[in-house]
Amino acid sequence: MTAFFNNVDPQQIDGDHFFRKEGRSDPRKVAQAGVEVMTRGGLTQVVGMSNRLMILGNRPVPRTMVAAITKRMLRPAPVKSSMI
Repeated sequence: MTAFFNNVDPQQIDGDHFFRKEGRSDPRKVAQAGVEVMTRGGLTQVVGMSNRLMILGNRPVPRTMVAAITKRMLRPAPVKSSMI
């Protein structure tokens, strides 16, 4: 588990599906893949099919659109008032 996910409150982010635990890659597998690619002299490694699909999906899309979509996904959710 990384510190990032320990500090994220999914309820505070629109589309909290992005942060669900079952959708995350196992940190050990990611670390192992990183070590293996480094020992082969490589620079990058994308782990997981959904991550690979996201990378491929980004290629034909303008960066401004990718930035706008990312901003929308990560924007704080509206505060729900408990006073009614």
